[in-house]
Amino acid sequence: MLMNKHWREQAACKGMDTRLFFPEPKSLGLAPVYDPIVRTTCAACPVKNDCFTNAKMTKSDGFWGGSTPTQRGYRINDRSKAAKTAKQLGR
Repeated sequence: MLMNKHWREQAACKGMDTRLFFPEPKSLGLAPVYDPIVRTTCAACPVKNDCFTNAKMTKSDGFWGGSTPTQRGYRINDRSKAAKTAKQLGR
C-alpha cells in the first residue's frame, strides 16, 4: 500500500494537544484511557488509513489511525519513547 507522504499535514489532529493521543495509564499495568474527542477526531480524519498504516509499520505507541496499540496487535511499554515520538512529529 502506497502512503501519501504528506499525510501528517492533512491530519485532523494536527495542532491538537499531544497528551490526548499519548495518555498515561491511570494505574501501573492498566491500559491508558483515551479521551472520546480522540476517537471522534480520528473517525472524521481524511488520512486515517495512512496514519494507521504508519503506526502499524513503525509499531508506534499511542492512538493512531483510530486505533490503540492493542488494536494494532502489540503493546509498547516505553512511555518515554512514545512521548519522544509525539514531540518529533509535532503532534
